[in-house]
Amino acid sequence: AFSIALQRKPANSERRVFKKLYRSHLELYSKDQDSARALVSTGEWPVANGLPLQAHAAWTSVARVVLNLHETLVRY
Repeated sequence: AFSIALQRKPANSERRVFKKLYRSHLELYSKDQDSARALVSTGEWPVANGLPLQAHAAWTSVARVVLNLHETLVRY
């Protein structure tokens, strides 16, 4: 997702940040299934089959951050 949105590979420091973000959100949504369900139920796309709900929610959070990066929104 990062490479597609930004047209470059993430630096190692960026990889670490996104891994930490994913892990923290996975832990958060593992403890709060209702919030995970609410997050992934928003929008028109169906919930992914075969992907645990908390993982789907955590990946959704990561994707939202990538899509809201200043570098994604502003092209020079």
